[in-house]
Amino acid sequence: QRAACIVSGDTTGKRKPYPEPLLYASEIINLAPANIVYMGDDPRDIYAGNAAGMYTCVAKFGYIDPVIDTESWGADFSIDNPMDLMKHIQLSSPISDFKS
Repeated sequence: QRAACIVSGDTTGKRKPYPEPLLYASEIINLAPANIVYMGDDPRDIYAGNAAGMYTCVAKFGYIDPVIDTESWGADFSIDNPMDLMKHIQLSSPISDFKS
């Protein structure tokens, strides 16, 4: 009930950093990749999201060692805790406002 779809590593035959799993999910939920923010805690998440044409966000909380340079991953933005995502999502704003 909480997920519109679930895509596993073997769903499309290619895993991240390839964009196929993300594009497949985009089709299932009927949203264009340009209207999706893909969040991850590993470089391959960000590489896959960028390759899929999605906005990307580094989730710096959780499993990422604080000494890792996440800025080099090429994400559109990063957050330090889940509530920080709300600062980047404004339902009344165009998707171009996601970049910071």
